[in-house]
Amino acid sequence: LLHHFGNRDDLLLAVIRDINQQFRQTVIDHLDLSENRPGKMLRAYVRALCDSQTDVAHYFTPSLVWSGIAHIPGVADEMTADERWWNDQLTLDGVDPDITHIICRAAEGIAAATALGEETPDQIARSRALLLAMTDNPANHRQA
Repeated sequence: LLHHFGNRDDLLLAVIRDINQQFRQTVIDHLDLSENRPGKMLRAYVRALCDSQTDVAHYFTPSLVWSGIAHIPGVADEMTADERWWNDQLTLDGVDPDITHIICRAAEGIAAATALGEETPDQIARSRALLLAMTDNPANHRQA
């Protein structure tokens, strides 16, 4: 490993970057390109996180491991850059930012509960359907 990474911190930073990229790709894989209305990326985000068939939920499991690496040089900057990327993508999506925030946090909570084994497939499906319906409420869309 030290041939590819100068030290343990470099390896962990590379893992964080890879996880962020994998998550972005998973969400992109859930995009429905036929949707021609506001909220396309937000719906993909919900679909990716509220999918009992993928491992995405494990990224949102509360863990001492994640908090234990926040001090590593570059990790906080990487997480901030990733958050900024998501904010930019979701801002362009056309859904009210406050509604987007609530839907994202709900989807992330469902994903964390799923990873902890606290959600049944039926609960996940019902929650997913409700969150997706919330993205389609025209009152939630920004006026151009």
